[in-house]
Amino acid sequence: MAFSSSSTLPVPNYPATSLKTRPCGPRQGMSLLAPQGLPLAAPVLHSRPVRTPEAISGLASVWRKIHGADDWSGLVDPLSPLLREAIVRYGELVAACYKAFDVDPTSPRHLNCKYGKRRMLREVGLGSSGYEITKYLYATPGVEVPMQAEIQEK
Repeated sequence: MAFSSSSTLPVPNYPATSLKTRPCGPRQGMSLLAPQGLPLAAPVLHSRPVRTPEAISGLASVWRKIHGADDWSGLVDPLSPLLREAIVRYGELVAACYKAFDVDPTSPRHLNCKYGKRRMLREVGLGSSGYEITKYLYATPGVEVPMQAEIQEK
């Protein structure tokens, strides 16, 4: 089924019992991506297909465009699979940061990363992501910190 930029996507009418009641997030190690026709609440285990050498070399030739050079011209409508993978990958990395952030006020690492740089991605389920932590980023005190209960529910 193809959609133009002016068309609207149909919203499935799933019974309330099929939806998760948790505020957000899949179970650990699972993704929110679901095969077409299934509700988002039915996660699948893999968010990205296995990449072939040809696909990797294809990304190498367009990585600047994937990261915003040329304002994503020709990549959004229809959505490029490479751009989609990049969006999912960075979403997973953001979620990893939230999982690794220590919001326990009794912890000696309160408001810091729970894990060392070498362990962080492995501890949050992204050990084979191909990334490594080289530095921590510290924000100004004006940033709102998610409440402890919200983080622990995930």
